[in-house]
Amino acid sequence: MHNFSAVAGLDLSLNSFTTSLISSNEKFKSKIKTFKRTKEGLEEFVKWIENQGFPKEKVLVVMEATNNFWEEVAVKLAENKIAVSVINPRVIKDFARSLQRKAKTDKIDAEVIALYGVRMKPKVLDISKSKRFGKLRNLVREREFWLRERVRLENYERTLKSGVFVSEEGKERVKEMIEKVLLYIEEIEQEIKREIEKEEELREALKIVGSIPGIGEVNGVVILVETGLFKGFRRGKEVVSYAGIVPRVYESGTRKGSKGITREGNRRLRQAVYFAAVASLRSKCGVFKEFYDRLKERGKAKKVALVALAGKILRIAFALVKKREYFDARKLQSQISSVGA
Repeated sequence: MHNFSAVAGLDLSLNSFTTSLISSNEKFKSKIKTFKRTKEGLEEFVKWIENQGFPKEKVLVVMEATNNFWEEVAVKLAENKIAVSVINPRVIKDFARSLQRKAKTDKIDAEVIALYGVRMKPKVLDISKSKRFGKLRNLVREREFWLRERVRLENYERTLKSGVFVSEEGKERVKEMIEKVLLYIEEIEQEIKREIEKEEELREALKIVGSIPGIGEVNGVVILVETGLFKGFRRGKEVVSYAGIVPRVYESGTRKGSKGITREGNRRLRQAVYFAAVASLRSKCGVFKEFYDRLKERGKAKKVALVALAGKILRIAFALVKKREYFDARKLQSQISSVGA
């Protein structure tokens, strides 16, 4: 259990961040302060902390895992010997709701994040582990970008083929661009393989998650690097919450229903597990299909059942990696077949 004198909540944006500092006994609360998200801005922030009367070593900085903003800030603060905790935005949102904070401003967000740190005492981020998978995580994300670009260009190429007034030169330029993108993807995939080869623990974890029906090599890498091999999670439901794998519910008058999966949480992790759930329904192993069918029999919509299956697969991946065990359909049959599990 950590023992900090104060907590600084950071609300990050593209070019700046807003902070609120609250003492551990909640008797002191600073004025809201905004800093630029630059090296100089972070240096000013560190000086500002100490000017509030708290040694930087006794202050915990809490921020949300928002896009890639938090990574740079967390690393630079760690280099300044400041403890950092990174929290799933969904968790902060639920905490704000418990405080009945409905308005959303940078000031309120920073205060809520700081108060969460004071009251909930979150785990301090091991920055060495975060940096360890940082390069691989960004390579996987870069590959995702170029895959989307390839699809966009290929769709455009098909459009050009049906055009009457399109020059041959224009068609050739698009074709050359597609070839370049394919080359980029190949280079990135080779670099990903080289990074994986450096990490024995990651290679073993990949074999474990790869034994789960529906999780291929690419999705396995995404799941592991986006969760840091599940190191910062104590329970499976924490990972599911981090991914945001819950149905998106809507209400209108007397009508209530689901509109698929929520957009909260880690988008890349959520997407990888969702794709794994879809693939698992086509696998030879029938336990996941049985789980999915039972949910539908109980009146669940297809998308809701699929989201539930995705959550189930992620919890199983978490448990197996923690236990260092491989997937065994017979051993897990009763657990997987239980809808309430």
